[in-house]
Amino acid sequence: MGLLNLLLQLVIAGVIGYAASALMGSRRVHILAVILLGFLGTIVGPWIANYFHFPEPVPLMVGGAPFSLVWSIVGAALVVAVVNMVRSH
Repeated sequence: MGLLNLLLQLVIAGVIGYAASALMGSRRVHILAVILLGFLGTIVGPWIANYFHFPEPVPLMVGGAPFSLVWSIVGAALVVAVVNMVRSH
């Protein structure tokens, strides 16, 4: 993995994390938290989609590997929901 590919993946994780936090109504989230959220979303969302055999509506190729954009955003939104539930109790 080259430096450019790593930077591209960090930018994508940041966009996914920002989209998920905006979807869930979170305000003023730190950039590192947004990137971490996006990274966790890229793990959780595709795992759930594969488990239930859901298709990927918008497949992307990033660095020669398939990337699940929609399910990554869904996964990040689920992570935000769980964090908000834990934080509120």
